[in-house]
Amino acid sequence: MKKENKNEIKNKKIIYIIALIVIIVLIVLTVLNLNSKESTSQIANENNVQSENDVQNENTLLSKSEKIVVGDNLFLSQLNNMYLNPKDYKNKTVEIEGFYLSSESYKFVARYGAACCPGDTYIYMEYRYDEEMELVDIEDWIKVTGTVELGMSDLTPFVYIKATSVEKMDIRGNEKPLN
Repeated sequence: MKKENKNEIKNKKIIYIIALIVIIVLIVLTVLNLNSKESTSQIANENNVQSENDVQNENTLLSKSEKIVVGDNLFLSQLNNMYLNPKDYKNKTVEIEGFYLSSESYKFVARYGAACCPGDTYIYMEYRYDEEMELVDIEDWIKVTGTVELGMSDLTPFVYIKATSVEKMDIRGNEKPLN
């Protein structure tokens, strides 16, 4: 019997040691997991702060800039940003080149977009110009300079350029945006 008791005691000790090792491993894994989550959260917070700083820096640049030039490289991105953040651009002077489009009483400066769907054929910004313009044909290359304004149509807000000048250009830019 003594051998059985010694074996039972030995087996119980082994089971306790294994159980203790499992508990220690679980505690270590839990601590590592918590530290990992804190690190991930800290990195996410740092990235959010960095993104907010980038936006603030961009807004500061916009407010200090005399004129925003919508160029070939970022045509789509800049127009999209104006549509999504119109208050950041309101009353800012903008210069934009593209071809002339019109529809009934609306005038647009435009470029070609992705042509997978009919609605995506053009990327454009409406402009309003009070002065009589020389005859401009559809798709003549123009440069519109003016201020970004917010309008309302049938209770729907929209962004447009209140043009101070519209010039017909001899040299065309990129008809399709590079972005």
